[in-house]
Amino acid sequence: MKKKELRVEIRKELKRIISKDHDLQKLRKLFHEELPAPLFDVYQKLSKTDLTVLYANKGENFRAKDIVERIDVTQSAISKSIARLEKYGLVIKIPHPSNKKEFFIQNTLDGETIAQVRELYNSEQSHRFKKVSDQFSESDLKTVFRFLAQLNGEFAE
Repeated sequence: MKKKELRVEIRKELKRIISKDHDLQKLRKLFHEELPAPLFDVYQKLSKTDLTVLYANKGENFRAKDIVERIDVTQSAISKSIARLEKYGLVIKIPHPSNKKEFFIQNTLDGETIAQVRELYNSEQSHRFKKVSDQFSESDLKTVFRFLAQLNGEFAE
């Protein structure tokens, strides 16, 4: 293939990765199978950020600003997410012992359950990524990484 044709094909493949509806369907199916019906109903109301907050907070207590640093989302988005998660009974706020303005976020049992199902999905995704990436040499992967990093930089401008 010539360079121009390769560009077109790479662009198509990137679009396919970005718009993977079947991954969302697979995630929904996994949650449907693993969660009791009332909790699945709550899960369907959650945003991607909500799920990421629960997963990032799994098994530990963090302050909102710690979560912002861990998942690279704005403070505003995290605050809205925490409010939504608290409304659905998936997290609770625990006052910070030395700072009355701050609090820790703790997943409830339901919040931990959703985080664990999300972990199953992430584990499957990691396995799929490793399976594909193992087919390429280190040099190939460095080239792909360099390409994606530069492309990402272009879109960030």
